[in-house]
Amino acid sequence: MPAAPLAAVDQRVQPKNAMVSLLSKLVILYLLSYVFEGLLRFVLSKAHLASLLYLRDLLPVVTVIGMLAAWIGGRYRPSVLLISITLLAFHFFIGFFFLGRLFQQLFGIKIFLPMMLGLAVGAIGMVSTQQAKRLATWLVLASVGAIFVNYVVPFPWEGADFDTVFGSGTQSRLWTAGGVRRLGGVARASYDAASILLCGSVVIAATYRGVWLRSALLILAAAGIVLTTSKGAVIALTALIGTVLISQGGTRLGVLRFCVLVCGGVAVLAPILSLLVDVRMRSLTGTAAWLFSSYAERMEYTWPDAFKILTEHGNLLTGRGLGGVGTAQQYGEGRWYTPADNVFVYWTLAFGVMGWVYGATIFTRLMRWDGDTVTERLLVFGFFAAAMTYGVTANLMEQPVVCFGIGYAVAVIFRKAEPRKQADPRKLPMDSE
Repeated sequence: MPAAPLAAVDQRVQPKNAMVSLLSKLVILYLLSYVFEGLLRFVLSKAHLASLLYLRDLLPVVTVIGMLAAWIGGRYRPSVLLISITLLAFHFFIGFFFLGRLFQQLFGIKIFLPMMLGLAVGAIGMVSTQQAKRLATWLVLASVGAIFVNYVVPFPWEGADFDTVFGSGTQSRLWTAGGVRRLGGVARASYDAASILLCGSVVIAATYRGVWLRSALLILAAAGIVLTTSKGAVIALTALIGTVLISQGGTRLGVLRFCVLVCGGVAVLAPILSLLVDVRMRSLTGTAAWLFSSYAERMEYTWPDAFKILTEHGNLLTGRGLGGVGTAQQYGEGRWYTPADNVFVYWTLAFGVMGWVYGATIFTRLMRWDGDTVTERLLVFGFFAAAMTYGVTANLMEQPVVCFGIGYAVAVIFRKAEPRKQADPRKLPMDSE
């Protein structure tokens, strides 16, 4: 969840402070609803108000509409947001050719709402480094504390039903890995808790200057992630810490760019190799089998099957459209459901080769961006390094906090920076506050 002191994107008129303050509070509540979703679903279910949870989706919708109204009125030109809306509308239309039901396509839009909110908030540039630092710290402490308690005491909402207008679901997922409980704490599932801790770790790694306090918080976050048994998040946290260390706290711009390229390259190459190489790990036994089994399943089944769905029931150029992959498929074509479990695979099924162009455009811009402060730089590059590493074996677009962070980071790197005097990029200020 990168959040540094950011200037507005193509901004003509500064918004009223009261409006920015209100939106900032609403965005925090929106993110908190995902952090405490397991607990929140339990409370709403007990009150027979389960469907009220989905009112949170109104925030990104209203925010985007407000940005569009401001654009029509000549107050803003949020270019990246406008382009994203246009592209999503196009791929929503593509879905009419390949998908089972309109509701499936609408659910596909719902998946991308956090990213659209991130784009809008990033365009306004309303979150300061100190705000992000405080929020990330408390979220990590609360999430880790809940996970430790969950380790000792099973929560009542684990595996319980949750009936809403979208049908019956679970308040919090109850599952195991190798006989070990996958702990989600107060989040809906273990992978949600892991992604939240990972995003919080990015902010902590970039904003804390004291080595001991920063290290203590990152160790706590790592312990929480380990208890979720999310191996991908553990590797992503390792990639984040490695990026911070070898880039000397974000001062070595070339190293940051290299780390992000490597992480992004692995996320792309892993599923491609699954089509070219016969990788089988069934002969492994014991601990090795537990560590690599999920990756082997993706290489042998998940990724090849996903690409097969695209070629047989989609279009390679445009993809299958919004709702054509992941959870949305359960509302129209469950027989072809695939979790994708890779950010490149997810984008390819949804957007086709056009999605490769979108991703390449973002990465090209990122490689040309250097940030206004070392903190801002480390937030954005650190987030992309962690997210792309996690995205090797995880569906990032259906992790709302991560999806919000992607939108926010994209808005940051595409903003029009104020002209600055040329300076040594290794000696940028730590923070503009």
